[in-house]
Amino acid sequence: MSALLEQIVLNEDESFFIGIFQDNLDKSTWHYHRNFEISFITEGSGKRIVADSMEEFQPGDLVFFGSKPATCVAG
Repeated sequence: MSALLEQIVLNEDESFFIGIFQDNLDKSTWHYHRNFEISFITEGSGKRIVADSMEEFQPGDLVFFGSKPATCVAG
């Protein structure tokens, strides 16, 4: 399956974007973006897939992603 480019658009006066996501894990897509990402899990659990790595995630996890690796989460 090919990863989809997720566009994150910043205004001229912004250096970062804060998003709050309540993902439906059954509908999560394989994607990548050109930005760095910090992900903090507040609730729920499942598998975090980054490139060729698959790990469990749970509340309290804090993860830093570099730019361009394909990612997906699964319940």
